[in-house]
Amino acid sequence: MRGRVALVAGSSRGVGLATATALLREGARVTVTGRDADRLANAEATLAVIEPDAAERLLAVRADLGDRDGVAAAADATVERFGGLDIAVGCIGDGRGKPGWEHGERGWAQAFEANLWPAVHLGEVATPLLAGRPGAAIVFVGSIAGRERLGPAPYGAAKAAVSAYANRLAAATAAIGVRVVCVAPGNVLVPGGRWQQRLDADPDATAAMLAREVPLGRFAEPAEIADVIVFLASERASFVTGTTVVVDGGQSHGD
Repeated sequence: MRGRVALVAGSSRGVGLATATALLREGARVTVTGRDADRLANAEATLAVIEPDAAERLLAVRADLGDRDGVAAAADATVERFGGLDIAVGCIGDGRGKPGWEHGERGWAQAFEANLWPAVHLGEVATPLLAGRPGAAIVFVGSIAGRERLGPAPYGAAKAAVSAYANRLAAATAAIGVRVVCVAPGNVLVPGGRWQQRLDADPDATAAMLAREVPLGRFAEPAEIADVIVFLASERASFVTGTTVVVDGGQSHGD
């Protein structure tokens, strides 16, 4: 990854921050993004000290990368600072929603606005910048909810759409040298995140769920998902495109 340029959409915490960390440690030049100024500043400070020259290879852009204009602003800043773009990673999503079957048009729209459209915006903005660059790659972060009966229906449908979009985008961009892959994580324990809240509120029930549903019997750490993302974005995965890679500790029951 040394010398390569990566834009990580949604990287002020969780899997996105872990991905930026892994990329920096591999020698890449990295743009991190987020909407919250304090959280982004904390992420930047954390990343700037992980390698002797990390601060020189790091750019923080405050923007909403769920919005096309925000994606374009971050991409433009990346090209201006580092001279190009080789890797785009989309880590934006929101699994909130109510159970059951009555979600209404707005509930469905919100799920797709939070989960599918950020991927589409990133794909459409990044692809022209990646075209023709050696080893160019886009990696989207989906979810096993897109293939399993987990979480609210609109969220699962939106994540399934991310996987389908990655597959079709890969076919459309192969001729210009851009690989596209989707990663579908299972349950990831992020400090302050949804699973951390459930673990704090009811540790026994959470442990029972893990024992029942996940063969490895635990949550994933963000770094475990990030390592797969970075591998798939690297030239060591040069023949991998148009597919979804599941990283869930064996939880999925599908093919």
